[in-house]
Amino acid sequence: QEAETELKIKYKDILYTPDIKVNIISYRALNIYVRGEVSRPGLYTFAGLNTNNIMSSTANEMDNSQVIQPNVDFKKVSLFEIIAKAQGVSNYADLSNVIVFRDNSKTNGGGRVKASINLLSLIENGDQSQNIRMFDGDTVYVPKGKMMLKDQILKINKSNLSPEQISIFVTGNVENTGNQIVRQGSSLNQAIANSGGRKIFSGKINFIRFNADGTTTKRSFNYDESAPINSKKNPILMSGDILDVNRSIFGNANYAISEISRPIINSYGLYKIFTD
Repeated sequence: QEAETELKIKYKDILYTPDIKVNIISYRALNIYVRGEVSRPGLYTFAGLNTNNIMSSTANEMDNSQVIQPNVDFKKVSLFEIIAKAQGVSNYADLSNVIVFRDNSKTNGGGRVKASINLLSLIENGDQSQNIRMFDGDTVYVPKGKMMLKDQILKINKSNLSPEQISIFVTGNVENTGNQIVRQGSSLNQAIANSGGRKIFSGKINFIRFNADGTTTKRSFNYDESAPINSKKNPILMSGDILDVNRSIFGNANYAISEISRPIINSYGLYKIFTD
């Protein structure tokens, strides 16, 4: 409509009552930037569509049936789709206040505008009015909440907004060390169980998380199999978290003795040393 209006103004000194119609042949790609509490911030591109409305003919050969064809077959991209493309949100995301920045059209005054979207309402209540259509040049900002909300995290992780699985690393005194693939929304206790559980003589848990802002969260605590999900001793995990299960003092001593004595003495000989 803006193009038609602009052309009519340009042609009014040449044509009497110019009647100009603009028809879209193809739609350019949508470039949308996502930042904040998402797993993969950055620029995302969604391909446009070629409508193929106009045949390869000269202007003199085309009749109105070939030229003026209303077309609404364009690529629509939603806010939910954009955040899912960025591989979901972190456990600290505030989805009740997602900010969208947009270039305003000339018809509406130009400039740049922003709006606050309650995307959590879509996840909790199916309110699709919050799942707005995205435009080329939009920027999406997912802010960080003041705290991790257990109920929100579990609802998000049950939806298709985030990937089904995450990758963490478990090391130390467990049955199976190394990279572990666990379900989105898994807690520390569930991940340790997934690694085969702790071995005998286990000590404290070292929990390490590399945050998106470049900082590192480190905590050391005693293992508590009854700790509630999303508590300090049983946090909901994020991709990249590291769990290190220490050995107890007795476990370290026992491990050291076994490593030293293994080549030269058997368990009976070791028993004799401590009993003589």
